[in-house]
Amino acid sequence: MAAKDGMFQYADRIDKLLMFFGTLGSIGDGLQYPLTMFVLSKVINDYGDPKFKLSNDTVDKYAVRLFYVAILVGLSALVEGVCWTRTAERQTSRIRTEYLKSVLRQEVAFFDTQETGASTTFQVVSTISADANAIQVAICDKIPNCLAFLSTFFFCLIVSFILSWRLTLAAIPLTLFFIVPGLVFGKMMMDVIMKMIESYGVAGGIVEQAISSIRTVFSLCKGFVDGKHGKHLSRMGFSGMDWEYFGHRET
Repeated sequence: MAAKDGMFQYADRIDKLLMFFGTLGSIGDGLQYPLTMFVLSKVINDYGDPKFKLSNDTVDKYAVRLFYVAILVGLSALVEGVCWTRTAERQTSRIRTEYLKSVLRQEVAFFDTQETGASTTFQVVSTISADANAIQVAICDKIPNCLAFLSTFFFCLIVSFILSWRLTLAAIPLTLFFIVPGLVFGKMMMDVIMKMIESYGVAGGIVEQAISSIRTVFSLCKGFVDGKHGKHLSRMGFSGMDWEYFGHRET
């Protein structure tokens, strides 16, 4: 699971243990629909039997079964959320630490010789922050959701074969009309998103550097320019430079 150059390469033994229990919780979370469908199928079969007589004991029996399903799914979802969220925080924190160590080992000239679009100074902090947040979201949200949906899919197939295998065999070919377009359009959207990230990444960094430079010049020069400028204009009865013209209001 913690292969070299993989998403989980910074996972230690505790993280592996958390991911193991988180995987079990994701599988249990995906059992909600199959188990509910299985219990309700028994209810429908009993109510459809002409010899069946409805009683409070029967209602209580199926109500208790649904209650057990709710407890199982609820505990599984709790374990899933706690384990995956905790291991995501631990791994992303370790990634940020290693990145900071790598940056501090670089010479100062490294940041002055990079071309536009490389790991220049204005991208050092923003890049690791965005990448670490993306990794954390993937670990604590995307992966458990994917496991839960896969668990729902396979266990629904199993329950369907148990309840009516003939109807399931007839319906399986129709699922391809949902799966294949989803995979194709998902791949196309992923390619478009990657191109958008690549296109806007460098432009956003350049704008961020420009705005940061404007803030720095404004904070350093405002007092000096306003004082000298106002001193000379006061002789003619005018006030100093109107900084509201530059989008700044004095409080």
